[in-house]
Amino acid sequence: MHVVASGVGIIVGAGIYVLLAPAAENAGGLVWLSFLISAFVCAFTAMSYAELASMFPRTGGEYEYSSHVFGRRVTFMIGWGMAAGLVIAGATVSLGFARYARYFWDVDDRWLGLAVLGLSSLLVVWGSDRWSKLVVLLSAAQVAGLLFVVVIGIGHLGDGELFSGRGGSGWNSFSGLMSAAALVFFAYIGFDEVATLSEETKDPTRITPRALLWSLGISAVLYVLVSIAAVNVLGAEGLAESTQPLTDVAADVVGGRAGSVMAVFAMLTTANTVILVLTAASRMIFAMSRAGDLPKVGSRLSRDGTPALAVVVSAVIAATFVLWGDLKLIASATDFAIYAIFLSVNVMVVVLRRREPERMRHFRSPWSVRDWPVLPILGFAITVWMIVLLEFEAIVVGVGLFAVGVVVATLRESRSGASVSA
Repeated sequence: MHVVASGVGIIVGAGIYVLLAPAAENAGGLVWLSFLISAFVCAFTAMSYAELASMFPRTGGEYEYSSHVFGRRVTFMIGWGMAAGLVIAGATVSLGFARYARYFWDVDDRWLGLAVLGLSSLLVVWGSDRWSKLVVLLSAAQVAGLLFVVVIGIGHLGDGELFSGRGGSGWNSFSGLMSAAALVFFAYIGFDEVATLSEETKDPTRITPRALLWSLGISAVLYVLVSIAAVNVLGAEGLAESTQPLTDVAADVVGGRAGSVMAVFAMLTTANTVILVLTAASRMIFAMSRAGDLPKVGSRLSRDGTPALAVVVSAVIAATFVLWGDLKLIASATDFAIYAIFLSVNVMVVVLRRREPERMRHFRSPWSVRDWPVLPILGFAITVWMIVLLEFEAIVVGVGLFAVGVVVATLRESRSGASVSA
């Protein structure tokens, strides 16, 4: 049970606070279904994560998994993609914080985003031992805020057009729905961390896959209920036009004071997520630096035992995206990076099944046809489709980020070669 609780705590974050309105622009009243579809897409790859975690329970993380399957360059690119995705996620959520903070202060989103990014990075440098209790409290607040929206929206069931998409019916409506599903995938980022708990889980063969699916399922139900409440209260058009959707829901149903309370919940949630993603990004940079894939200086620890320089680098790069200011585009670029990692994870499972069929697996992704695992292959195909559904500009940004990674990897290899020759 504690593994499921940990999974829900990891998954449920700022995504729905930040992306509910942009998703409604694409899906209309069907925005609730976009969250359900996105969870379904994640479920395929969740099985691949569970299998890899059961094979390498002490390693944890895509960067480490890949070292057992691919060469050093591909492993580097996977670590680079994870770090880039986390850094841009920090920028996305910082802008989300700014939108809710404007309920109280009429300041440019970018300045508010930079402020929370700076304060969050200071907390991360300060050390997780000192602020871990704060994160627990903030995590409880983010779930409480969503439950509050669900409760106050119950009385409005049936008021919204829950089965009406944007652009009428037919292909336009379906296309908008799937584009929204590709976008709100951001709200499920972090579910893969459940698989890394295998080492600490008793009977991981049975518990880990169930915990993954239960965590995804509970999170999806919560997201769907919040989406339904928002559509019923604000209407699809009102929701799509809102910059502070959950605050507007609370204010509309209960009054201005409730809107203020909800804005505080949203600010706490987004701030908590910024702290968590900066922590994860800096740890990825630290791991890559320690392994020699990035400059060794990135693995230096402060007196408090934190990779301070890696935190600062993460925050500075995130700040450049905050200054860009386009929340929807930045979120989609984050999705591109994480989708690319999903592709690699599914490939890893297929390769290992073919290369090392006799290797011990405490958990296997179910269903195979002539020793070809079905779910990882389907997960790969569906993820490709979701990438195609992202905005073209986001795909360009994502490809650009990986292109920079290729350049960095090439320079690293050339310097290593030069050192060996010398």
